Amino acid sequence: MGFYNKRKSIRTKMLLVFLPILLVATGAIAAVSVTDAKSALEKQIEERVGKELTAIYESIEHEFTAHEKVAEAVASVYRAKGNTLEKSDYKVMLEELVTMNQNTLGSGLWLEPNKFSPEDYYFGPYVYRDGDSILYTEDYETEEYDYPSTDWYLAGKAIKEDSVWTSPYFDETTGITMITTSLPIISSGGFQGVVTADYDLSTIQGRIGEVQLGETGYAFLLDQEGLYIAHEDEEKVMKVNITEEEEMKGLAVKISEAPYGKAPVTLNGKDFDAYYLTLASTGWKLVVMAPIDELYSAVDAMVLKGAIVAFAVLLLGSLLISLYSASLTKGIKGFVHNLSFLAEGDFTKPVEVKTKDELGQMGESYNQVLKDLRTMVEQVSGNAEEMAELTELLARTSGEASHVSDEVAKTIEEIAKGASDQALDTEVTAEKVYDMGKLMEEDEKELRNLNTAAMAIEKEKVEGFETLKKLVEKTEESSRATEEIHQSILKNNLSAEKIDKASSMIQNISDQTNLLALNAAIEAARAGEAGRGFSVVAEEIRKLAEQSGTFSSDIKNDIKELKENSITAVKVMEKVVEIISDQESSVHTTEEKFESIASSIDDIRKVLRLLNGSSLKMNENKEKIIELTQNLSAISEENAAGTEEASAAIEEQAATINEIAASGEKLQLISNRLKELIEKFKI
Repeated sequence: MGFYNKRKSIRTKMLLVFLPILLVATGAIAAVSVTDAKSALEKQIEERVGKELTAIYESIEHEFTAHEKVAEAVASVYRAKGNTLEKSDYKVMLEELVTMNQNTLGSGLWLEPNKFSPEDYYFGPYVYRDGDSILYTEDYETEEYDYPSTDWYLAGKAIKEDSVWTSPYFDETTGITMITTSLPIISSGGFQGVVTADYDLSTIQGRIGEVQLGETGYAFLLDQEGLYIAHEDEEKVMKVNITEEEEMKGLAVKISEAPYGKAPVTLNGKDFDAYYLTLASTGWKLVVMAPIDELYSAVDAMVLKGAIVAFAVLLLGSLLISLYSASLTKGIKGFVHNLSFLAEGDFTKPVEVKTKDELGQMGESYNQVLKDLRTMVEQVSGNAEEMAELTELLARTSGEASHVSDEVAKTIEEIAKGASDQALDTEVTAEKVYDMGKLMEEDEKELRNLNTAAMAIEKEKVEGFETLKKLVEKTEESSRATEEIHQSILKNNLSAEKIDKASSMIQNISDQTNLLALNAAIEAARAGEAGRGFSVVAEEIRKLAEQSGTFSSDIKNDIKELKENSITAVKVMEKVVEIISDQESSVHTTEEKFESIASSIDDIRKVLRLLNGSSLKMNENKEKIIELTQNLSAISEENAAGTEEASAAIEEQAATINEIAASGEKLQLISNRLKELIEKFKI
């Protein structure tokens, strides 16, 4: 602040004030613009990456779903046909299904030992692709391979429904990375076996390898253990785990803790934002690496432009402030020159006004003040002479007033003595009357309390009657509601019997439907390939019939329990009716007691009305006596006080007259000095 005050130039002060404001304003505008632009860009990047992730995710899930349909079709046929089909029939079916999905490498039907026939301990027909050919083999139906002990078979056996996927593995013979889905075959006879379908991951690996964000952005796919399944660097595929890479360990922890999200990663000195999500079917992690410097390069260019604009604004602001301050300083210097004449007492030098801005208005105001000062000095000079003449007259008049005041003071002292004696007598009388009034007020207070209590009792009586009336109505409503509930329970009992009969009819229909479904399955088996689809429908109808039978049995048990509860409820309602009858009798007795209490309360209110009338008359007489006594006392006190005040006023008046005389002498001296000062001004 000291440094600022030492500056004499207005131009410098204006630069010091306005340049920081311009700097802060332009900086704030640039910062807000960059922040908004960065936020918008971040949103666009997240949307772009999100769409890319979603597209890859949906394509992978679609591939896996289509692949699972192969295994589901095999399992569905076996559940419908079972061992009625020959192994050759299943061979033909597998060959047709494998060709339905181009990425399905092979499929097999693997049954529990001796499940297909007592002679065949192993049953595992398998069909697979070899180039453009579809080949069939039974080489896995051996004791050496023993497929019931393999991981994929045990995994399928461990689940009750849906399917399970194995971890991805690399087949060195074909040079293909693949994965196997295992689907259990569950029928009414329990676990029958497992259907497998092998999937070629090459298409998915190629799809992920094609992803590119900017110049260096890419995507990769991890299995549940963190092993690279797909990556732009083929040397890492099925060989490197993400946890083995030092720079990727932080990302590995992040993606293991959440199903989806975003995490920062620094890789080879370059910053990335890693967006990831989890595949629902396999639990694998799909990750997209977005390069931050490439995606946010537009923000850096905006920051540079903002700095250039801010510098240009500061330069232009400095120029405008310098030009304006030069013009302002010129006008102020002329005004300061005229103020020096005013400081010396010369009121004959007005300011020359050339503009109509704030400086021009200030010059006009200065000229008006100068004019007013000249007029004021002239008036003060004339008044000073008149003041000198008046002070002489004031001195003579104050001496005569002092003598008259002494005589009036003696007379007032005698009057004050008599008024004081009268006030003492009146005060004693007023105290006696006040004590009597106090006693009457206490009586009146007790009477008011008695009235309040009577009114409270009356209110309680009315509320009691209202409550009793409501209680009688509620009792009657309760009695009617109880009867309605009793009738409803009897109707529910009849409805339960009707539902029992309907349930028996549903059970019969279910048995017949089950029989029809069985016949349909037999006929479909006889029809062969033409009846394959119909056999699946027949199996579903049989399941629905079994479920209908189960539901019918549950309904019968519920109806039996409902009928037992209804009988118990009827007995309880009969007891409730007896209780409500007793309650009605008690309510009527209470009503009679309330009527007797109400009659007694009316008698008490009559006596209280008489007491209230007498109390009001006594209170009116008391108030009149107290009012008269107080008026008399007040008059006496006012007389005594008035005389005392008059005496004091006379004394003060005498003292004031003496002071006026002294002030007159001082005022005369002041008027003489004022004349000397006015003579110094030039008007």
